[in-house]
Order: sequence, then structure tokens, then C-alpha cells
Amino acid sequence: MRKCIDLDNQPGFQNIYSPEMQQAIDRGLSQAQDKGIKGFSGTGVINWGYDPEEITKVQPRIKDKSTKPRRKRKDFVRTPNETALANEVRRGFFNVEETANPKGIIAEQVIRTSNVRGMNILNSVLKTNPLNAIQWHGSKSKSSFFGRTTDRTSGVEKSMLSMKRGDEAYTSQTARHELGHYIDYVLGMVLSPLDNREGTRKGNSNFFLSDLHSDFESAFNYEVKRLKLDSRDGRREYIDKVIKDYIVPTQKLSKNKVIKSFSKVLSNTGGMTDIVDAMTGGSWSLRGYGGGHSGSYYSLKSGDYHGNPRLHETFANLFEAWSAKDKDSWERLEDMFPTLTDVFDNTMREYVGIMDTQLNKEL
Repeated sequence: MRKCIDLDNQPGFQNIYSPEMQQAIDRGLSQAQDKGIKGFSGTGVINWGYDPEEITKVQPRIKDKSTKPRRKRKDFVRTPNETALANEVRRGFFNVEETANPKGIIAEQVIRTSNVRGMNILNSVLKTNPLNAIQWHGSKSKSSFFGRTTDRTSGVEKSMLSMKRGDEAYTSQTARHELGHYIDYVLGMVLSPLDNREGTRKGNSNFFLSDLHSDFESAFNYEVKRLKLDSRDGRREYIDKVIKDYIVPTQKLSKNKVIKSFSKVLSNTGGMTDIVDAMTGGSWSLRGYGGGHSGSYYSLKSGDYHGNPRLHETFANLFEAWSAKDKDSWERLEDMFPTLTDVFDNTMREYVGIMDTQLNKEL
């Protein structure tokens, strides 16, 4: 008795059109004719072109042999044994508009590399005047910077960081430096009206705390005179000394492969060479050892309207070292600029108290 494919009598079959089904039936009929089976009812077996039983078997999972690690998105995940302060700092970055990079990278790296006092002042500043945006870029011709923009609709001034992508060491160090500019800006904008001491200047949004705080500016000028950086010969002699004491030994270690990269070690000096550059008005950068800004950077933005960029850069570099878990950078700056570092440390501790008082009033 022949087996027949009887689908015509199945309910609804006439209303179904399936190209795959038709091809399978045609293959079954074709195979039947090839085997000499007469009639058009075929073998009674629909040829799907594969073994239906095979697809019902549980297929073994093939492991991904790729050596490229998957990048997990942080998204502000609290780590085990983390302090409450670190988590507060992370929360301060929750509403920051972050573009062109996974959200939360800055928060994680700052928390990982910052000491308690650094996170304490950052936490207070983020609560007082939140950072608005972080923009990432990979341009070789651009560096990282702190900036301010004015919203066209509301007219409100907003703060932002433009961050250049790099390895963790570079990113965390650069982030603390640019956040130093942000802190300098917020303390100048928000807290200077609360400072009633004689000698402070108020009312100009372009002035940072480093401009307004008379003690900080006086300490900067004192160090410049003490090191004789206010003369051409003095600048040359001091830069030669820095190169001899810090750069040449580092270069030798790099050449002998004791350290991997001269540029990385130089960039990890806690902003020391950048402070030298600010104090010499860009003379350091002319030597070609990296770091610093050109002389035009300091001259173009100087004046009553824009504040003093030499003070701005010095403040940011001091904060970069002052807030780092690695104590070596700050201790090096204390040896080189004892008066300036002492004033900076006292200023940070003083303004944390002022900010906490202001926050308690608002709450």
C-alpha cells in the first residue's frame, strides 16, 4: 500500500502558501520518480533538505575563542568595600551628560586614584555647582581642557570637560587636573561672595578662586621671586637645574629600560614641570621636554577680564598632586614650592568648611 501525502483535506491548507513547503513536496515527488515509483503521490515523505531530528538536538555551545576582552560598561556600579564618600562622589556624576565614551569612566578612575581629601572637596563642589557635561575625543591635535558654555535658551553658564582618550594612568591624571580647573572655577564663582576678607575681588565670572584669593596669588609671586624666575637669567638657570635633577635621570632610566616610557614618567610628576612653565611664562615649553603651554597662552588670556592663566594652571596642577593617592607627587611639590603648597593646602581645607556651611543652609 502506497503512502500518500494527503494535505488537501487538512483544514485551512488551501489558504496556506509556503514556498518552503512547496519545494519540499516537489523534492519528495522528484525523488520518487527517480526511483521508478509510479504515480504522483510520491514516497509519502516530505524532503525538507535536512534531517528534522538533527535540529531538535541540543547543540553544544561553542566558546568564543577571541582574545579581545569584552569591555564592561561601568555605569556607576559600586565596588565591594567602597567607602560612603566614594559612592557620594560617584553619585555626583550621575546627571553629567557624557558623550562618545561609556558613561562613568571619569568617576571610576577619579575614585580609584584620589585620596580622601581630594574626594571630599570634589564631592562638595559637585553638590554645590554640578558639572554639566563630559565630551570625549580622540583627536591628536587637541588636548583635554575645562571649558564653559552659555545655554542659548536659558542664558545659564554651564561647565564641561573635554577629555582626550588614553590609558587609565593618563586619563585619571588628566581628569584630576581638569577637575582642578573646575573646582577653581566653582569656588571662585559660587563661594567668593561669601569671602569677606580684605583683598579679594568679587563679581566677575571669569575670575577663578586662584584669581580672587589674595594669599594664593601672593604665594605664587613669592615663589617666582624666591627662585629668581622674574628674570631671564634666573629662568634659564632654574630650568637647567630642573632638567639636571629630574629629566636627565629619568631619561637614563628610560634608555636602560628600567622604566618603560620616559614620557609617562615625566607626565606623572604631579604637574611639577607645568608649574615651572606657568611660573616662567612658557619658557619651560620651549625646551621641548613636553608639558606646559606656549608663552602666547599665558599672554593672550591675561588681564582683568579673563583672570590670570598662570594662576589657573598652577592651581590645577597643585590639585592634581594634592588629591592623588600617590603621595610622592605632592611631597615633591612641597620640597620645590613650600610656601605655595602650604597656602594651597590651607585654602582647600578652609573652603571645604565654607562649602559645607553653605550646603547646610540650602538644605
